[in-house]
Amino acid sequence: MKKMLAIIIFILSSFVSHAQVNLGFALGAHYSKEKTVPMSKLSLSGQTGPVVIEVATYVSVTRNVEPGTMLGGTIGYDMNGFIPVAGYFYNLKSNDHKEMNSWIYGGGLRWKKFVGPNGGGISAEVLYLSNNNITACFGITYQF
Repeated sequence: MKKMLAIIIFILSSFVSHAQVNLGFALGAHYSKEKTVPMSKLSLSGQTGPVVIEVATYVSVTRNVEPGTMLGGTIGYDMNGFIPVAGYFYNLKSNDHKEMNSWIYGGGLRWKKFVGPNGGGISAEVLYLSNNNITACFGITYQF
């Protein structure tokens, strides 16, 4: 198994890729019918041409268990900094009571503006989730 993984990594690393990798951190809020909870977002995204793929985690800043932790990813299409996205997330609310956890999907709009050709920038995002909740955040993005 380790040999096969090493071969796959070697083959993938031998190709030239013009992909752009971004690391982002954002603070925002999770809005539900019951309450609003502050949240943070940590993301890693890659962009090849106009296609943007992101893996992200949304974590509640407070100890409130209502929104839980969302782990998942989105895919979008970059149109001059505005990126409509669609994604799928695992909403982890409890490790003890598995019935509280669920898979949810969502869609939204992301905006990114980079300051220089290689460096950081700012981003904003609004994401509507299938459980009738909204997550909005604003943060910084670093380009590799």
